[in-house]
Amino acid sequence: MINGLPGTVTFHPSAVPQKPQGEAVAEQRPAENQAENHAEQMMDVMDDMAMVLSQFNRRQYGKDENISQLPASEQKNSTEGAETKLDRVVKWFAASGRSVREFLDYVRNLFPDPSDYVMALRSLLRKLPFSAEEADEIDAEIEQLLYGEYAQETRAGINIALKIRQYAPVTQLDCAQLRMVYRSYISWKFDILYLWKVWLEQYRKSRVRSLLNYVRDSLVCDMAAALPSCSHHSEFGELTTRLHTLNQLISLNDMFHQKIASLDCTEPVLAEETRMNQLLISGLGDYEAFQTETESLLAAAEDDKNRPLILQRLIVIFGEIPDVLFLQEAGKEQVVSFLKALMSKIINIL
Repeated sequence: MINGLPGTVTFHPSAVPQKPQGEAVAEQRPAENQAENHAEQMMDVMDDMAMVLSQFNRRQYGKDENISQLPASEQKNSTEGAETKLDRVVKWFAASGRSVREFLDYVRNLFPDPSDYVMALRSLLRKLPFSAEEADEIDAEIEQLLYGEYAQETRAGINIALKIRQYAPVTQLDCAQLRMVYRSYISWKFDILYLWKVWLEQYRKSRVRSLLNYVRDSLVCDMAAALPSCSHHSEFGELTTRLHTLNQLISLNDMFHQKIASLDCTEPVLAEETRMNQLLISGLGDYEAFQTETESLLAAAEDDKNRPLILQRLIVIFGEIPDVLFLQEAGKEQVVSFLKALMSKIINIL
């Protein structure tokens, strides 16, 4: 927006004191060193965050550990499914003869999330013998939630809940765990590469692909519920960027393993999923580790003649990865240059 542009400040040469060239160079070097130190500190911090997140996810996603570390009230909610709660409502309503308002309060207490509340009411409308007047009152409650002040959040929650049911079988995670996965993704304010690294360490690539698809579809639900207006442009733009990055990660996840699997050589080391995942992640974010892991991978090859084939395939793979997925601005160029130099070295040796 034009009115939103900050005012520019003009500096006149006469107002800036001129320093000898030697002093200028001396000042430039500390600045460069400071920038390098800052970058190293940021990488250390991000590594620490990835480790903490990994520990957090292991506590949250592990079923046995998850139950043991939750408060008693949340333990009950984690083990008691939605169907069990609905059965409780049916028995309570049949035995109590309470009013519709008391019924709504009781259901809301069991399903505090607005989207869960709406879905529970819809299900109970089909299960319980309400009169026409009672059904109208319940419908009015649902309408108020779907079109009231928090309509967008409620609708998004309903759609995400449906996605959770869809992806629970393929991800082999229950509904509470999948909801935690999406919440951890939404609240994660740093590069998704670190979150993806945690998932790859915990699950096989097929489950990670399903997780990425689930998170992407849930994000689309959130975006569909939002209003892309001027007052929400910054938030909507961030969601669009996240969606684009997720699509790129899904494509990368498929492309990497397909190209490795289709390589015309039989090397057991290429079938080590954990090792290959780590190589890919290091290539995107840790150049020094990538160098070490690539050399270790080649050293583990049983046939020396397969090493150039492996390197050539890695050059193709990292050459096709979009620049934006690399943590460093020149990360792609750096990785590809290293692989090509290593290729020349190996060819000369052979």
